[in-house]
Amino acid sequence: MNELKSRVFAGIAWTSSGIFFKTFLQLLQLLILVRMLRPEDFGLVAITYAIIYCLQTLSESGISSVILHYKKISDVQRSTLFWLNICVAVLVGVVLMVFAKSIAAFFSEATLKELLMLSSAALILEALSLQVKAFGQKEMKFSVLAKIEVISALAAFCVAVSSALMGFGAFSLILGVLVSSFIGCVLAWLWLADGWRPELSFRWKEVRGMVRFGIYMMGTNLINTVNSQLDIWFLGRVGSSGAVGGYGVSKDINMRIVQVINPVVTRVSSPLFASFQDNNVELRNIYRQILRLIAVVLMPIYIGCFLYSDEVVYLMMGGEWIEYSSIFGALALWGLYRGLINPIGGLLIAKGQANRSFYWNVFIFLLLIPLLYSSSVLGGVSMVAYMFAGLGLILYWPAWRLLVYPSIKLDFKGYFNCHFSPFLISLISVGGGRIIFDLCAVSEPWFWIVCLFLSGVLYLFITSLFNPKLVGDFSNFYRMLKK
Repeated sequence: MNELKSRVFAGIAWTSSGIFFKTFLQLLQLLILVRMLRPEDFGLVAITYAIIYCLQTLSESGISSVILHYKKISDVQRSTLFWLNICVAVLVGVVLMVFAKSIAAFFSEATLKELLMLSSAALILEALSLQVKAFGQKEMKFSVLAKIEVISALAAFCVAVSSALMGFGAFSLILGVLVSSFIGCVLAWLWLADGWRPELSFRWKEVRGMVRFGIYMMGTNLINTVNSQLDIWFLGRVGSSGAVGGYGVSKDINMRIVQVINPVVTRVSSPLFASFQDNNVELRNIYRQILRLIAVVLMPIYIGCFLYSDEVVYLMMGGEWIEYSSIFGALALWGLYRGLINPIGGLLIAKGQANRSFYWNVFIFLLLIPLLYSSSVLGGVSMVAYMFAGLGLILYWPAWRLLVYPSIKLDFKGYFNCHFSPFLISLISVGGGRIIFDLCAVSEPWFWIVCLFLSGVLYLFITSLFNPKLVGDFSNFYRMLKK
């Protein structure tokens, strides 16, 4: 048991490092390319990604969930699942190529056809390595998986930036994705397959039950992916590619912040939730600690992005993107909401209530359709961003009442208090810095950086002064994992 926990802890360390470095590279790539490509290029890529992400979830068919869920999988079953995954991916890729011209016409963007056809190859490359990577995760080969992710991300970074320098425009990002998928596929077979090769056999009866489970998981993942991309679909239809590009880059940067921080916490919390899934008292304590830790990290960052939106956009993206600063600030509030509710997913899985997550995502989907249609038609990208900012505030209480409370009976006061203190301290420190910034009226970038830095220092000082339990939360979190 101690050996298993040591492997889990080492795996979390490797995976967290891999995620951090990969996301850092992707963010750095984005910040470099916004100074090399046009907003129209990012708009085309945003629409392409919005389609590919959903099709990739569909072509995956829940196979990775099947592999992780079932303890024993025979060679015949493994080979059948492999060929099934490949067939579905090829079918989805061919359908995309056939309809690429029609999709481009729907969005009134002729270049979209070539981008979609090129991207279809990534679906097949990902399918070729999906099963090998899933078994690597199941066998806790986290260090190898992390190395593959980092090397693939580094290759994508080099190809995307060099392609942009050579004038490939929107194709630069797609070429980076293709190279990343190809290298990830090759390295997965070299480092994770352990000599395994699929048999030339296909026995449907052997995997029928597994596939049913996988389809259910695929449905949950698919509707979640669709929800995350619906805004791009609507805006791509009614807005210009430039406006979609400005919105997409603003959204991408805000979501990257969550992607750096939350996966680390999620991977640490998952084994803890599983260990205490039958003890609601202990589970509530752990969950509150996680909520506080996430809030303490995310609150000042996102409130800073909201209050200093003009300055952050100028510093990160350049002066030509300043017209999208209000969109960036509004989406920061949506990113904050997404980050704060993220741990709910792991909690529901530990409690065996994953169906609640599915029904919640269906509810969000049904809610977003009329909201996105009306806001995109009436006000374009700005109205959509403001809608999401308000929606995050509106959904805060329902998310607690429908997801958190039924699982561990955590009352709203306890839930709200985990967020209120970091929010108030962030508002005082970052807001105070903003007031001083406006009073000084210095328009030099170096002064903006100084004000942001001082706001961060003030936040840390006030937090340590009025929230001494924070250090205890971090240390307790670490000790519980090592037990």
